[in-house]
Amino acid sequence: MRIIHCSDAHLDSKLEANLSPTEAQGQRKLLLSQFSKLTENAVELGARAILIAGDLFDTENATLRSRDFVLDLARKNSDIDFLYLAGNHEKQGLFSNDAQIPSNFKIFGDEWQTVDYGAVTVSSAFMSEGVTDEFYSGLALSADKFNIVMLHGEISKKSGADLVNVCLLKNKNIDYIALGHYHTYSEIEIDKRTSCAYSGCLCGRGFDECGEKGYILLDIDEEKRRFTKTFTVLPSRILCEVSADISGLYKYSEIKQAVSDSLLNVAKENLVKVKLTGEQSPQSQRDLSQLKHDFKDKFYFIKFNDQTVAKHDLSEFINDISLRGEFIRLVYDDGALSDNEKRDILSYGYKALSGEEFSL
Repeated sequence: MRIIHCSDAHLDSKLEANLSPTEAQGQRKLLLSQFSKLTENAVELGARAILIAGDLFDTENATLRSRDFVLDLARKNSDIDFLYLAGNHEKQGLFSNDAQIPSNFKIFGDEWQTVDYGAVTVSSAFMSEGVTDEFYSGLALSADKFNIVMLHGEISKKSGADLVNVCLLKNKNIDYIALGHYHTYSEIEIDKRTSCAYSGCLCGRGFDECGEKGYILLDIDEEKRRFTKTFTVLPSRILCEVSADISGLYKYSEIKQAVSDSLLNVAKENLVKVKLTGEQSPQSQRDLSQLKHDFKDKFYFIKFNDQTVAKHDLSEFINDISLRGEFIRLVYDDGALSDNEKRDILSYGYKALSGEEFSL
């Protein structure tokens, strides 16, 4: 028997922190298409069920369009059960006003419910506010079945909303705990019988969610009560972060080339953040607005993060008897300024005193 474990699709995310309205709309469409691709994979793999371990939507007020999109996928794929647990971004009862919820779209409530597939069971419950240790005592599982438990929250030694108390899940005849909440794939061993994993999100939404994303495929031997779990990448436009060391470079053409070199292995359909690092002289022609202009058409989205610091060796300016030299020495010796503040003040001040144009 095959079961797919996914979580944190975050449909209806605004995605406007970095992106333009048009780019954000494109990413929202991508989130929907990723869930559709996941369903297609489930069909191709012959999966019996898709476990949705919370945060299918990003908001308590998910749009009717997105809810209909999900329910229509369930209707069109009636051989697959969609087992849905609300997460901390959603509210319990999200689908309560939706007419004709298909029978294969099963929603877990505040109390433990179990879906029985013969030798395999899936149990879950929504951890609402005020959850205590007593919540876990309501979970009773047969020792001779392959038992899956689905929860949404942070692994903890305490009980509470969005806290999964692993201490109270030990020795309860659980074979696998399907977790949602963290957006990166990871595995945790609970006891000799029980393992658990976060599937991570289906698609990164910010630069704290870089890299390939996907789902977990459970392949269960029902007779031997054994299984394998495989993290499966769901191909997508991804978020990447690269570094370009521009130490010792001051001409714009040199800096641009260093950035270009750092992006050689980044696919053009991706979203990318470039970190500029290294020491920079006040004479540097580093220009982030020009860099963004020059690279904006090469990727779906690009942003620059200036993490360079002011050059520590300013010996070339020590004996510069000029207003410019005095300014550089004054800024460099000011202990109240951070490295980033020194870098920016020296850069802009040098350009201003040299009569150069620059953008803030």
